[in-house]
Amino acid sequence: MRRIKKDLMERGYWQKIYTTLGVDIFDSAHFLERTQERFPDLSWISIMQVIEKGLAKILHFAPGHFVIISKSTGMRIAVDYRQDRHTDKMIIVIPTVLEPNMTFKKFNDKEIFVENIERVIIYVD
Repeated sequence: MRRIKKDLMERGYWQKIYTTLGVDIFDSAHFLERTQERFPDLSWISIMQVIEKGLAKILHFAPGHFVIISKSTGMRIAVDYRQDRHTDKMIIVIPTVLEPNMTFKKFNDKEIFVENIERVIIYVD
């Protein structure tokens, strides 16, 4: 199994897609491909804003598995925040992006919501 993962990494299966907040972000499976398929109208800037908002919260936690949820875009981004095996730096690995009705519970993922939902308070006399 370890040899298969090494081969995939050597063939470029893991692709560094962005660096933000001092953390490198890698696509380990189908994030870029699935984003284009499932959210063709979203710009790269909008996608990265969702990720940056989620990372700002995730970096306060211990390493682990998370799902960044954006209600405004409908995106659910699976994230693995962990230490890189080669450099010992903390990295973000994103395997895929899901549509609102899809679930991704491989692990005991923590859900990170990136928008503040405005509350409407109705006063009744």
